[in-house]
Amino acid sequence: MTIARYEIFKKVAEIGNFTKAAEQLNMTQSAVSHAITSLEKEIGHSLLKRSKQAGIATTPIAERLLPHISQLLRSESIIRQEISLANQQLEGTLRIGAFTSAASQLLPPMLAQVKQLHTGIKVVLFEGTYDEIKEWLLQGTIDLGFVVQSNPHSRLNLIPLLQDELVIGLPSEHRLSRQERIDIHELNGQDFIMPKGSYYSLVEECLASHGITPNITMEVLHCETIINMVSQGLGLTMGPELLFRAYPQIEHKRLLQKSCRSISLAYLEASPVIQAFLSCNKLI
Repeated sequence: MTIARYEIFKKVAEIGNFTKAAEQLNMTQSAVSHAITSLEKEIGHSLLKRSKQAGIATTPIAERLLPHISQLLRSESIIRQEISLANQQLEGTLRIGAFTSAASQLLPPMLAQVKQLHTGIKVVLFEGTYDEIKEWLLQGTIDLGFVVQSNPHSRLNLIPLLQDELVIGLPSEHRLSRQERIDIHELNGQDFIMPKGSYYSLVEECLASHGITPNITMEVLHCETIINMVSQGLGLTMGPELLFRAYPQIEHKRLLQKSCRSISLAYLEASPVIQAFLSCNKLI
């Protein structure tokens, strides 16, 4: 019963909301609240601070306990996986973190390979930014994550996947669309839509390293909004090639001055379900 209460507490602490945690755990809100109260009585300390203004926050002792609870839950999950593997029917949940383009372009064929051989593996997807995925890995929120190697951590095991080039996104009728590769200096003075998402720093660094000053007309967060604006001729943009594969309504051209982001899979500990995922995709 304590293991179950730990799992409930960890979910509430991660989400910061009883109702949403209950939905994800497939429980009633009252059952979640009762489990937390019971755990607090067992420990003898409050774990969560509740207020109408600030919502739910963890107490200092909860912050100290959470890493150990995460490790305990991870170990308990691996034990169940090892037992199912010994019984020749691997079962378990694989929590995967991915940024948008990896989730839409890289992950689906990988999951298809796993599904063919391991029907007992359930996958839960967490979509987030580069930094969020790294933190989720270190905190034990996810088991496996797509990361950019410019943002690694010494505790993480990395499996390189690909070099994803930065490209120029532009309308099909733009004069530069006739070129096979574009000289980055062509962007000087061009109307430019600056992405504000997770790859903003990659674009900013690439422009700065070549001394390029485009005419930034807008700074936009969401990829689809950027693509729609480019398709209407409101400016050029720049981003990883993997992103643009999902948007055939605009052209994308590689640069003469090649610049890439290195994408890898990262994990802390190779559990049986992680090993199955990697093996199915010929990564080990």
